[in-house]
Amino acid sequence: MARSELSSRRFLRGVLGATFFFALPIVVACNSILGLSDFDKGPCPGGPCVVDSGPPDQMVDAAVDVRVDAKGADPVSWAKWPMPNYFGDAGADGQVSSPPLVLLGETVTDPTTKLVWRSKIAVGDPTAAEAEGLCQALPNGPWRAPKRIELVTLLDYARKSFIDTTKFSDMKNYKVWTTSEVRPLAPVKADQRYWIVDFGSGAVDTLGANDVAKALCVRAK
Repeated sequence: MARSELSSRRFLRGVLGATFFFALPIVVACNSILGLSDFDKGPCPGGPCVVDSGPPDQMVDAAVDVRVDAKGADPVSWAKWPMPNYFGDAGADGQVSSPPLVLLGETVTDPTTKLVWRSKIAVGDPTAAEAEGLCQALPNGPWRAPKRIELVTLLDYARKSFIDTTKFSDMKNYKVWTTSEVRPLAPVKADQRYWIVDFGSGAVDTLGANDVAKALCVRAK
């Protein structure tokens, strides 16, 4: 083999290796933000996956308890709503806008995800467990604390507040609980960490179960 040909092959291998090296962290980071890293990928172990009779944003394995996944987390939630910027007619810039949030009384409906949110933050500074309890106690429910993949749909990086404050008028620089556990699960429940969304910085972060944050409650339409 000629020396020039050997050098070319080595160069190509180096380029491909570098591309994979830099692309992998980006994929991992995206999965972490969107909630795709919460669960093992692959077919449902007990048979075909079917839609539960519960909230339409959840898809579960029919062969197991619909409230608990294989790792004991409660409950399993998979996003199956359309991607943003899917609906509507293209504007002057060629971009297609998703339908806006709809404020009606004390609720905000997202036409894309079909989720209905409370327009006001729940009163108090709850722990992770207390946040779920606050939501469940609200009238006109059932209300619950959101999963991470649900709460991040409210993030709007085109706004300084990172959320539409014309709909969520009392939202400030709050850290808001989700019920998504950080994996792997902690051996001791008191040491468990949960994902939160920081609407002060736009970051998706974590807090310990006994830390305090805010609760923004949600229910399926």
